[in-house]
Amino acid sequence: MRKRLFVRNWIRRLLRYLCIPVGFFLIVVPLYSLMIRQTIQAQSSSAMEMLAIGTTQFERCLSNIRSTTNKLFSETEYTLLASSYDNSILGDYQTLTRASKSLQDKTYDSSVITYSYITFERNGIILDDRSAYESHSNFYPGALEYEDVSQEEWDAQNQIDVTTIKPAHVVKLMHSSYGNSYVTVYQPYVNTAGRLCGAMTVLIKEKDVVSMFLSQQWRKEGLFCLISDDGTILAGNNYDGTTLSLASDDTGWETYQGKRYLMATRYVASLNATAVIGMPPSLYEAGLLAVQRAICLYLIVGVLGCVLISVCMTLEDMNSLRPMLDTLDESDLASRKVLNLSLIHISEM
Repeated sequence: MRKRLFVRNWIRRLLRYLCIPVGFFLIVVPLYSLMIRQTIQAQSSSAMEMLAIGTTQFERCLSNIRSTTNKLFSETEYTLLASSYDNSILGDYQTLTRASKSLQDKTYDSSVITYSYITFERNGIILDDRSAYESHSNFYPGALEYEDVSQEEWDAQNQIDVTTIKPAHVVKLMHSSYGNSYVTVYQPYVNTAGRLCGAMTVLIKEKDVVSMFLSQQWRKEGLFCLISDDGTILAGNNYDGTTLSLASDDTGWETYQGKRYLMATRYVASLNATAVIGMPPSLYEAGLLAVQRAICLYLIVGVLGCVLISVCMTLEDMNSLRPMLDTLDESDLASRKVLNLSLIHISEM
């Protein structure tokens, strides 16, 4: 009887205290889903922040190029070069030297400008930070050469009066036998009378443009593209031109080349272009895995701890019942003795 009573009370109390780990489990599971959603939201916010920083850096770079162009053409040497109707000014060695030196000084501190040169509209003179060229044909090809771009095509690109960002293209500099991919920024200078005096052209390595938008951790697998309104790809990283479905200023999941990316887009009005970055799967999966492992660890430790507490509380309750069970056992034993004596007495009659 004692044993049956003990087991019955043990099970009843243990089941009652096991409500603690069950309740803990029911609380942690919704928290797990919430933390996963918050982790993804944090990653989306991080991508948008990185995109905003990259946009700001690139716009600042363009603003510096525009400011440098205006400063150069306001200098005496550049005014003389821009106003000359022929290339006779090439004989003025001091003017050319000071002009080249000024260009060098104003672009030297830039960490993204690889090469720059000035074209003068009226006389066709071209000036870089090393020397002056009396005509376009002396400069291109030679000092500069775009892969598969003829001199006529190149000439046409230097006769416009609006700021232009040309898509990344392989360019050879200074008679080099190999080239790098550069984004070209063409910044014209128009005087107060509305006449195109010339332009400053800057070459920025495509990888340096990518570095403005993607952190070093993202560059190996991360996706980036800068696409103009007419669909031209100005720069890219791990991007093959596939159309992306995300709207401007948005974040979301998108499958690209068989991989699922967390995408973020931002429209850059000053460039008339849309910038897109994609978080590589390895990064966001690592972030989610860390959260999953932490939650699972908390869940296992918490449930085991609650079960241990339940067992300990049950044992404590059962210890408090021992005196009562002992009393019942003594009463049961006394009853049995009385019953045995009665049976013996009846048998003797």
